[in-house]
Amino acid sequence: MTARRRLHLNAFLMNTGHHEASWRLPESDPYAHVDPGHYVRLARIAERGTFDSVFLADSPPAHG
Repeated sequence: MTARRRLHLNAFLMNTGHHEASWRLPESDPYAHVDPGHYVRLARIAERGTFDSVFLADSPPAHG
């Protein structure tokens, strides 16, 4: 009998998205990266998609 292999999915979340110009989209919220609710919403979306985990990388904050 062969062992069953499982695929584990992880969502790597970046503050403005993975495209360098994502902040320029009209629907983009420039302050989402400081709102914990933003990450909760993203985690719930990943959970609905049956992802196993989410990863939030450390990043320096941008101060203006």
